[in-house]
Parts: sequence; C-alpha cells; structure tokens
Amino acid sequence: MVAFTFGKPFPLHNKANGTEYCRADFNDSFFDICYYFPYVDERHINAWGKDVFKYGVFEAHNIPFFLVEFEIEQQRWCFDLSLNVHHILEGDTTIWLKSEGKIIRLYLIEGNTNNLVGLRMISINENAANYIRDICEEQYQNYQSIREVDAKIDKIIDSISTAEMIQKIKMLKTQ
Repeated sequence: MVAFTFGKPFPLHNKANGTEYCRADFNDSFFDICYYFPYVDERHINAWGKDVFKYGVFEAHNIPFFLVEFEIEQQRWCFDLSLNVHHILEGDTTIWLKSEGKIIRLYLIEGNTNNLVGLRMISINENAANYIRDICEEQYQNYQSIREVDAKIDKIIDSISTAEMIQKIKMLKTQ
C-alpha cells in the first residue's frame, strides 16, 4: 500500500526539477493528474483543495487535452494535460477504453522538492469522460506508439497555448 502524506515526497514518481510539468497516470477509475508546480504558495494549495474550478476537453489530431482553470484573487491559474493512451500497459488499453470510470485524482506536487502539497478527487461530467475515451480510441487506432503520439503532442503544444485551448471550448465547473 502506498501512503500519501502532505509535505512529504510524492511516493509514485519524482519529476520535480524546478519546472512546471503535468502527467497523466491511467488507472481503473479513469486517470490521475500529477501536476508539478514550482511556484506553489498557500493560495494555490487552498484553491486546489477546496475552490470550485473549471475543466474541459480540447481535442487536436486525436489527442485529448484535459484543461483546468482556477481563479485566484481574480487571476487565472490554468494548465493542460495531454493524454497518450499508449502509456497504458498493453492489453489493458481496451479495458480502459470500455470502462465507465470518471473519477480523477489531482495531485499538486511542489515542483522543486517533489513534496505533495495538494490532493483532490473529482468526478467529471459523464459526457466529458466519454468524449475523452472516444478521442483516445481514435488515437489508439491512428497512432502506433508512445513516441508517435508524444511527437504530435509537442507540435500541438508549440502551436497553441493553454489559454487559446480554453477559449475554443466550453468549460464545465466542478461541484
């Protein structure tokens, strides 16, 4: 059993290198968001833990981007998470694509120290969850490898900002 303790190192992996980094960890419930943020302060931690925030799904070239937008003191704090379904272990991809889970655990990890500073669990809109799976199914059929999807993700990220993605879609609110 893995224990998660606030203020202690995140036990699943360590991607803290002083830069902002977001990764998806696929699981039976849906996926986890591990967001390494090197500029975290008390405002971010408080917002992460309890504030209503917006989320949405942007699609480009059969790649879903899960978008998150908080408002802290009338300023936007947003990030995106790309989903590469090829990261799921072989054989489990079909099971994940057919599942009905819509639970996302969000881990806020201090990007310099790897310390867990925020944790939240949300259930997203069923239509949004199904849309993500539909896009991932197309991705799985159209791309042959992790590397191929990652290369396309890099091109998309170079061509459009998170803020522009948010402007192009309808965002939903957490409860």
